[in-house]
Amino acid sequence: MLPICLHLILILILKFIELLLIDRLSLTLTELGVPQDDSSNLKYIYIDFLNYLLFQTSSSPYKISVLDVSTKQIINSFSSTPQQGQLIDITDFQFDYSLSSCLMYMDRLGNFYLSSLDKNYSFQNYITINEFNDPKIKLQNFYYNNITNDIFIYYNSLYSFDLSILGQPYDPQLNEPYNLFSKIFINNLQVDYLIFNKYNNTIFRYTKSYLKFELDISGSRMVDMLYNQELDILVIALEDSILFYQQYQFSKFNNMLPNIYKLDNIHFQQFIADNLILTYDQQILHLNIQNGIIANTVQFNSTQLVTSYSLNKKQDLLLVGFSDKQVLLYNLVDKQQFVFWASFKSPLSSSIIIIQFIETEQVAYAVSSDGTIIQINTSNKQQIQQIDLKNLVNEDTNATIVQFLVDETYKRYIFCFLGQKKAYVWNYSQQLREQYLFLPSIQVKKLKIEQNYILISCAFQINIFYLDTSIRFFTVIKKNFIKDKIIDYYFVSDKVIAIFFIDKFELFLIQGENFNLVSQQNYSYPKILDYHFDSSSNSVKIIGMHQNGIFENNYNLDTFSQDQIQECTLLISNSQIAQVQQSLNSVYPKQIQSQSINGIFLIDQQNYQSYVYLQIICGFFIQHLEQCCTSIK
Repeated sequence: MLPICLHLILILILKFIELLLIDRLSLTLTELGVPQDDSSNLKYIYIDFLNYLLFQTSSSPYKISVLDVSTKQIINSFSSTPQQGQLIDITDFQFDYSLSSCLMYMDRLGNFYLSSLDKNYSFQNYITINEFNDPKIKLQNFYYNNITNDIFIYYNSLYSFDLSILGQPYDPQLNEPYNLFSKIFINNLQVDYLIFNKYNNTIFRYTKSYLKFELDISGSRMVDMLYNQELDILVIALEDSILFYQQYQFSKFNNMLPNIYKLDNIHFQQFIADNLILTYDQQILHLNIQNGIIANTVQFNSTQLVTSYSLNKKQDLLLVGFSDKQVLLYNLVDKQQFVFWASFKSPLSSSIIIIQFIETEQVAYAVSSDGTIIQINTSNKQQIQQIDLKNLVNEDTNATIVQFLVDETYKRYIFCFLGQKKAYVWNYSQQLREQYLFLPSIQVKKLKIEQNYILISCAFQINIFYLDTSIRFFTVIKKNFIKDKIIDYYFVSDKVIAIFFIDKFELFLIQGENFNLVSQQNYSYPKILDYHFDSSSNSVKIIGMHQNGIFENNYNLDTFSQDQIQECTLLISNSQIAQVQQSLNSVYPKQIQSQSINGIFLIDQQNYQSYVYLQIICGFFIQHLEQCCTSIK
């Protein structure tokens, strides 16, 4: 019998230790010798992009050998952890392309292993499943679901666990200000960006694809800044003071010095808005930025910590959640304060972790980590009701809420608890549980609705569902949970999503029922500045910053619509050589996906051509031509 591999290689098992590998394209044969007495007990996996053969023999059931087909040499082996000086037989092993650098295997006593195939990134993690730690139990195999990242093991009953717990345990958190930059709209066609360097109190302006010096701030260390477009005021936060630059852009345009107001003795922590700041001495300061003064002070207790906050769309109501389950509603117009408490008693110490305004219903939700919802009427500033989410779905009283979202279109709560792999969908208009949504990990970072999709993400994967009367699964964007760490992501349009990792930027395009990777650029700690989608030209512009500078990437999505497209043209019309150079640098060849030990990556399409045309203004060209001729004479 000839077992057929799904890839380029067909493997024939012959009696007595001989393997023949037949290349389907070239029909060339490669002979391999394997120390095996009985071919019927030989287990193997062929990995095409590595050209590795992984096998286990009956003579060494405790070991998995890795054979490099190109050299016909065994380059590595994996075994179980010794028990009382003896190696335990391995009962099953698997390889999944979504974990391109890892091998999964399980021994007879229920120890599950995750080991690296990458010699440059060697590691081995394992977990002991106590339910199977009995010598009488003989486990046979396991199943890996590469969508939910769950391992399933069956013996009398079904046991499952989240495989991603064997990956890197850290969740990336950058120690940086809340903003880092501010946008300034110059006109309908131009947007500038002010970017500051916190190490030397310097502000730069990114304008027309060019980065130039803008401002130098004296005094204590600069922490953050925000720009108010309507009032043309730049607010700069230092460690101990606040600066207000009046008519900032007007003064720059007219080559004038702006008036600067200063507030001293401010223990700045972070901006809530350009006229609201949080301080380290338990205060929220409501600022009059036109006069550079404090309009009002909201003082809270020294034992309280602000754990969440949100502004409504009109920015006239601020809702703040504290570490003791207290909620503060502050009216920025009349400066009134309203305080609400969660009256439900819980065995857990909890805080307000999520706040959401539902503008269409004039309602705000404040959700505590113990699962209590405080529902507030934002019109009359009264508490409507308190809801115990755990009681709604009959959950354990010790469960902790980690994410909560109100789907105002279909009147639903979507929420999940710590350590679980499911999100509940509760219809609050009909008072019934509709369904579950599966989670990518037991450590969910974000739950949000964008472009008629529900997105649930962890550090390495985004699960995407259609938002409809019945929520339907669409697809996942999955990366390697060992190496890849997602920082943030944005829907640029209903077909394009931009994802920022700790060490790269990737652009995905919806094509049919899949998100396909169409661009991949390596940057250190990239962060988005802005993005634009032009529906008329079906093009996308991504502007971002990273540890060493600014990037501006332009994509024509039509070039990715069909594999048959092999040419692209670009017309550049500009008299500034620096901007012409920047436009040329933003032209990337069309790329296609490939697989490596580090996962999916892109390579330049070999038969693809980019044509760049420079539009030259006749008078400008003649003037420079005459200068060149004069210099030659």
